[in-house]
Amino acid sequence: MEITKTQREQAEERASEVQLRLYAEPEAGEQLWNIARKFSLTERNTYYTFSQLVGDVVLGFYKQSDIDALIANKLPQVQGAQRISLEADIKIFLYPLTDPTYVAPGVTAPEAPSVPSAPQSTARPELSAEIKEAERELEEVQSIRTMASDMKEAQHMPTYTSSQDDLIRPSTTSAPLSTGPRWETDSHS
Repeated sequence: MEITKTQREQAEERASEVQLRLYAEPEAGEQLWNIARKFSLTERNTYYTFSQLVGDVVLGFYKQSDIDALIANKLPQVQGAQRISLEADIKIFLYPLTDPTYVAPGVTAPEAPSVPSAPQSTARPELSAEIKEAERELEEVQSIRTMASDMKEAQHMPTYTSSQDDLIRPSTTSAPLSTGPRWETDSHS
């Protein structure tokens, strides 16, 4: 379904306070930009597609349950565990739509009512399951081989040193570099 600019403007006019906060506030834009940076979606056209995708969910054109399919369709470069992690971050960003009293970490909460209320849990079981699945998939990814990891593995192995002179003119105390056939340059003498 292709959504027009006019449809978005009409939806913005009808939007709730929470939807407007997520759709138009600079703080929400900064949060969205941070998510885009985390997943390397900062190239102009890619970010536009990403922010439009999230904005369309905020305005109610798509359900939150459609996010995975939307990412697969509109951002095909995001795949596997990265797509699961991106979906989880988007759902965390959108959480105020399901719980308007939720305040994201680092955001100043509005003045609380003076009547004490029971503590509310902001944990969502389906999000926890998705995060655990993403972590499990990330653990299966092979780590990058680095010089530091090679050095840790090689601590028990002996090391050898030599000088340039040893390589050019082997001494009588050192073993020959090779015991196999050798190519000699002055074989005509």
